[in-house]
Amino acid sequence: MAAENWFGVKLLFVSEIPGDAERDRLCEESIIVVQAHDEDHARQDAERLALNMQHSYPNDRGELVEWRFVRILEVQELAEDHIKVGTEVWSRLFYESQATDPEIVGSLNGAAASHR
Repeated sequence: MAAENWFGVKLLFVSEIPGDAERDRLCEESIIVVQAHDEDHARQDAERLALNMQHSYPNDRGELVEWRFVRILEVQELAEDHIKVGTEVWSRLFYESQATDPEIVGSLNGAAASHR
């Protein structure tokens, strides 16, 4: 059996407040690491972890804020040998209106259509 390699996987999350379609949604890019035999298995493992990272909480106005996984943006094989599975190595919070990457904008537009 081949040795497992480490992969960095960039995830896209979006925060939503149900019923508030006009709000500029806060988005997050997060990079986690997974150990897998190949990129396909890394994607499968990362998606499972990302779905478990979804969560919700009431904000200071009593509105329910839901953080939802949108999609995997990128997978890269890493050179490191000793990393804990699920360790986040980079994160960026931004508002939807600040998104300039066409891939992210398209993903968020698709997510808005299916969840509003």
